[in-house]
Amino acid sequence: MTTPRPNALQAFLASPRRAALSALLIYLAFNLLLPLAPLPPRHLGATFLGSLVLLSTAVFMFLQIWLAQTVVNLQPRPVIAALLAVLFTVLWFAAARSVPPHYHRSLLMGLTITLGCAFLGILLAPIIREPNVLLPVALVSMPIDFLGAMTSIGFTQNVVTHNPGFVRDVSVPVPSIGGGLHGGIHPIGFIGPGDALFMAFFFAVVLRLKMNTRGTFWLMFGLLTATMLIVLVQGYNIAALIPMGLAILIANYSYFKLKRDEVFATVYAGAMILVLVTGFYFYSHSHFYRSDSKGNSNAARNPIRSAPGRPAGN
Repeated sequence: MTTPRPNALQAFLASPRRAALSALLIYLAFNLLLPLAPLPPRHLGATFLGSLVLLSTAVFMFLQIWLAQTVVNLQPRPVIAALLAVLFTVLWFAAARSVPPHYHRSLLMGLTITLGCAFLGILLAPIIREPNVLLPVALVSMPIDFLGAMTSIGFTQNVVTHNPGFVRDVSVPVPSIGGGLHGGIHPIGFIGPGDALFMAFFFAVVLRLKMNTRGTFWLMFGLLTATMLIVLVQGYNIAALIPMGLAILIANYSYFKLKRDEVFATVYAGAMILVLVTGFYFYSHSHFYRSDSKGNSNAARNPIRSAPGRPAGN
């Protein structure tokens, strides 16, 4: 029997460095050129324009996830990952302070957030030493992110509501179609820094433990893309760790083999974490985000105009 020979593209991308460089260049080209693309004639109708937004969003999500995975596949040493995480974080804050608002700024900040959080996720991944530890992490992260991003007591939800400008400065935006900064079609989707961090964190853990890397990638792409499309169509905030956690659980279920006492320990630990997180969210909601009904001056200085929809992370 003979094994099929890889084609030229597969052979080229077999090198982690070439794959990461290719993902980075394609990501940059897409995010740089899409805002410069000529808009289609208006007479084509809302259906065509909506389809264009959905297609470009799906391509953006693929490139975002592919870039994170190829960076993880580089498997940098901890010292290198730490230095790069700090470097891209510094560049992120520098861009937020010094680069004037323009789609180039969105591209630069989105890239630095993606890479900075990716290297931080790689740095944190070694704390998961076996698949049975990854299971409770994925299970617990989903309801925690749900509380934070999709409930009125959630810390993330309140930040999105009261400080939409701040959210835009610390998130990766879906690029606009045509028009640069002014004009064009501007989707309202964002990927938070916590989402970018956990995406790389999960990929790094799956790679280190030699689990189902390909299945994790495609399930994460499918579920996160569907989530982002719901955000764009319905305008809801959706906790991105829910589709991420589901992708980890579904793609790698055969690697999770808990004993009975470990199952109970996971349940107890999850319940304790949920109680603590819920208490924190109630506390933050009552002390930092008070209602304007009693003349809260902070609320008066920060009127709510429009909250950007996004798969919200931590």
